[in-house]
Amino acid sequence: MIFKILVIDDENIVCDAIYSYLVEKGFQVSTCQNAWQAISILTREFFHLIILDIMMPQIDGYQFISLLRIKRPNLELPLILLTAKALTLDRIRGYETGCSIYLSKPFDPDELIAIINNLIKRHYKLKRPKKSYKLLKKQNVGIKPIKLTEKEQCILNLIAQGVVNKKIKKLTFIGARYVENYVSKMLKKSQSNNRSELVIKSIKNKIVI
Repeated sequence: MIFKILVIDDENIVCDAIYSYLVEKGFQVSTCQNAWQAISILTREFFHLIILDIMMPQIDGYQFISLLRIKRPNLELPLILLTAKALTLDRIRGYETGCSIYLSKPFDPDELIAIINNLIKRHYKLKRPKKSYKLLKKQNVGIKPIKLTEKEQCILNLIAQGVVNKKIKKLTFIGARYVENYVSKMLKKSQSNNRSELVIKSIKNKIVI
């Protein structure tokens, strides 16, 4: 599964550096320069983790986290604060605001990757793919091209890993009813009768990541 990360920093050089390094490590990354852009992006897309700077114009990192809690109260995801402010009081304020990790600049890129991997491992406890799906691959199922949206692809990947709707809801930040709607659309697109058949055809089409 490819994890999506949003990087928020008003310094283009920092954004570009983090973007390049994370993409090289296999993450899908989006960047923006201020809190309002980030809020707008988060209303359209889902992310598994956010990396943000504290010292930003108009709305700083602390205020962004507070604003995010108001705008998206049900949004639960790891937050990494990057900043040159290394005072103990600043770190305490960051943790009290709701950040997961407070990382002082300059930082080692390898340390950032280690932190990201650890947060994702702790926050998203995904089940391993069920053995039954591996066996089902051998069944003779008709193959037809299946075109999925980005959100459908994400949900399909989770279904293939054996993740239940309740967990899918938390990982994709959408309601349980909408999860079922996406599944129904994929069943119709693939002309499948159930989820198992959907996964089989997806494996045959090589569209499960």
